[in-house]
Amino acid sequence: MIMKTKKVKSTLFVMLLSALFVINATAQRGQMRTQEANPRQYCLNIPDLTEEQEEKISSIRTEQLKESTQHRAKMDELRAKKRSLMLEASPDSEELNNVIDQMTELRNKQLKSNVAHRQQIREQLTEEQRAYFDSSPRYKRTRQPGMREGRAGRGGGRGMSGRGMHRNW
Repeated sequence: MIMKTKKVKSTLFVMLLSALFVINATAQRGQMRTQEANPRQYCLNIPDLTEEQEEKISSIRTEQLKESTQHRAKMDELRAKKRSLMLEASPDSEELNNVIDQMTELRNKQLKSNVAHRQQIREQLTEEQRAYFDSSPRYKRTRQPGMREGRAGRGGGRGMSGRGMHRNW
């Protein structure tokens, strides 16, 4: 009887310690995420920005956010249309290819817009600030367990021929 009690107590103690480690690790991970750069102010941490530079960069960023929002909405529409076409009993391959072409064209425009946006910001900076801007890492989404390359729910499981497997086990 005493042996069983000791075993139960030691098991409970180990479980309690494990729970504390998990809680501590989760809390630390949350702190790290809050310390990451805010994507909407990603270039306002450039050293020695004047108020005028900050205002111009902020207005450039606001324009980019508007364009990005419109792009996402249009891309979501095209994805839904593609999905519904693919679910039809006999999909019209010509119409499906047309939707895919529209998606490709939209993505192409967005990439070009991103480059133009970056160049507009660089034009506002001094030589030293440009060097910092070009060398500093941009805002990146943190990788969550079960995610592959920062995107949730896109085949990051273990059965994907080695792609996207959890490497931190």
